[in-house]
Amino acid sequence: MTFSYDIRTPDTGDQVRLLISDTNADSYIFEDEEIDTFLSLGSTVAGAAAMACRAIAVDTAKQAVAFSALSSSIEIDRTKIPKYFMDLADKLEKGLFDYPIEGVRSIQGGVNWAGQDTYEMVDDDEISG
Repeated sequence: MTFSYDIRTPDTGDQVRLLISDTNADSYIFEDEEIDTFLSLGSTVAGAAAMACRAIAVDTAKQAVAFSALSSSIEIDRTKIPKYFMDLADKLEKGLFDYPIEGVRSIQGGVNWAGQDTYEMVDDDEISG
């Protein structure tokens, strides 16, 4: 079993890894062969990433516990991790990452002397220097 990731020359496996944030060789989640299996089962990179997210959710649900110590402020809550990955899978399946960006927009503004928010969305050609 192997791990590879090179964003300089990404293949579809690298794209799946990027979408699910499985890019660290020291602490990766899936082997290359597992990523390839998701790709063979899914019709798109986003579909394969969604399958990977659901697999992570199932695995983390096995360890979803919450703990807090009454005598201190220590609290550990791992119960939200599976939901995070299920929500990410839903977004991937709905095509959030499949659509090209139609135009570039930016935020311009700040807070004026009276404390009022003056931020607004503008097209990049409207940005004042």
